[in-house]
Amino acid sequence: VWFAVAYILWDTAYTLCDVPIFGIVTVMTERIDERTSLLSYKSIWSGLGAGIATIVATVLVGENVGLSFGLGALIIAVFSFAVMMPVSYNVKERIQAVEDEKFTLRRMFRYLFQNKYLLIYYVGYLFHAGFGVSGSLMLLVSYYMFHNSQFSLFILALSVLPMLICALLVPKLIARFDKMKLYLLCCLLNIIFSIATWVAGYDSIVVFSVLSVLRSIPAAFAGVTMFMFTPDCAEYGKFRSGIEAKGITFALQTFMAKLTGAISGSLGLFLLKFFDWTAVRAESFQDLQKLAIQQSGTAMSGLWFIYNMIPVIGMVIAFIIWCFYRLRDKEVQIMADANSGKIEREEALRLLAKH
Repeated sequence: VWFAVAYILWDTAYTLCDVPIFGIVTVMTERIDERTSLLSYKSIWSGLGAGIATIVATVLVGENVGLSFGLGALIIAVFSFAVMMPVSYNVKERIQAVEDEKFTLRRMFRYLFQNKYLLIYYVGYLFHAGFGVSGSLMLLVSYYMFHNSQFSLFILALSVLPMLICALLVPKLIARFDKMKLYLLCCLLNIIFSIATWVAGYDSIVVFSVLSVLRSIPAAFAGVTMFMFTPDCAEYGKFRSGIEAKGITFALQTFMAKLTGAISGSLGLFLLKFFDWTAVRAESFQDLQKLAIQQSGTAMSGLWFIYNMIPVIGMVIAFIIWCFYRLRDKEVQIMADANSGKIEREEALRLLAKH
């Protein structure tokens, strides 16, 4: 009962925070290039924060410190709360708010089904992120295959510089190329490097390290651009339906992030049971080390396959779906200008017909 109540309260608070923190970019500026730049740097800094949290959490629950997962999560949560507070007082809304729409459940669903690009993107995202089990299994891969749970920190350290360089280049690349085309290219590269990692195996630390760094480069770009498509879909949705529904649009983003997080966090562990995996109950890797439970060869092969190839399956499906996403940045800017009243709808339709 406590778990159910606490989870619902956490989930509600998460949504109340996540929707406005992403949606606020649409009331800071109407220029698509400025929104893209803002979202780029937001993703870079959130990626840095995630990296710090990963390092701290890995050290805390590792064999040397031996902290429980619960206490480690509490430390990260308190730190996160502290660094998020300034946003509430310092971020300014510069776009005059329009009158809130009166929504019924039927009207919300009508808006969603009229916004085809929003649905296309997030159906693809469901497979891409939902099958992304590598993050939840990395500690197990480090512990069982490279004999130290903190080996993942070594891979992270090698990947930091190329990931940072790639992330900083995102605004410049998007200014010259359409972001969906670049996103699809990165998805394809990630598929290639993931298959190569699976084929190469885990006997060589050097080969695994090199392929992991190579895989981190397109992953860094995808991580920065991942949620840049939601504001575009919000502008398309208003232009297409006449309904101002940025809240619903960003709420769908939050829902899908939580749904795929739940799927990816549990899918890998669920699949392991089909590979003769021995279940272990431990509060930390220090406890796991004391138990000294050995996994079978089948279990190790299964872990390696799930870690590398389940994300590939998800990315292949997502890639096919995203090929139908044809909303381009120049078109979004025209729609945004029409939605804000800078140009008439008829002129916008005439300009869109030229693209």
